[in-house]
Amino acid sequence: MLRDRMWRQKIFWAGLLLLVPVIGWPSVLGYRKDLIGRLFSGAEPLLPALRGRIPRHLAEGLKAVAVIFSYYAPLYLALLLLLSTKDVTPGASWLLPIGLCLLFPLFSPLSFPAATLYWTLIGEPPLGWGTGAVLLMLFALVTFLIPAAFLQVSVSGSYWSAFRVFEAVSLIRTRFNAYVRAWIDSICLSLFGHFAFPFSPWGVVWSYLGIIFAFNSTLVQGAKDPRISFRGSWFEKLLGAEAIVLSGREGSPIHRWRRAGQAFDAGADVLHLGLICVPLPRLIGRALRTEQ
Repeated sequence: MLRDRMWRQKIFWAGLLLLVPVIGWPSVLGYRKDLIGRLFSGAEPLLPALRGRIPRHLAEGLKAVAVIFSYYAPLYLALLLLLSTKDVTPGASWLLPIGLCLLFPLFSPLSFPAATLYWTLIGEPPLGWGTGAVLLMLFALVTFLIPAAFLQVSVSGSYWSAFRVFEAVSLIRTRFNAYVRAWIDSICLSLFGHFAFPFSPWGVVWSYLGIIFAFNSTLVQGAKDPRISFRGSWFEKLLGAEAIVLSGREGSPIHRWRRAGQAFDAGADVLHLGLICVPLPRLIGRALRTEQ
């Protein structure tokens, strides 16, 4: 992504877009859907444009939201049925959390585990520890499956293919190690992105883009899907002569992104801390390299 001369501006505006109530999260989901096509086509610059394309990103993102909550819908229904057996009925106290989820849908996928924990630990009458544990395990299982479902969209280009559950399960089974590694990378990216206070909106956007790359990389590992062409894709570039590498003085934590054997103008100074690589603002990076 650092090959894009405008990467800072694009991430900045995407982070601001994420803050917009109601439409922000779906629009960013649509933005990363656009990124998938560019990853496989090898288009440069890699990062999609935002100007003039937000309605399109929003439309694509709403489809992604529909897929996500279609998978979670049976769990919400089960929770409501269990609560109804305990004579729990919706009341005014439900309006605040529901309103917050509608206003800031970024947090809506957490509504089910939050509600389950509430009615297990605090709510009266409680669901019971066993019931709560089963519901949370089912939520974790569905969440584990959802990225594999979206990889079917990468293959076909249609959101309807996200409901090919057996194909999604087959992908996990045949590329289990790569899929689990993508999940580990994604959890790390998400944690750093969400807790990058006070820059969390931009951290979330950056993590979303990395997560898209991590999971779609599983499609190029092992048996290749004949429905996808990898020739000229960013996956092929990163495995070939056009790989982007870190270069810098030995022992220095400050590196510079370079194309293999050749500097490129869109390079960025990067603070390299073990597993973490942090792109630095131009002035800070230049000052630190000057000190060294």
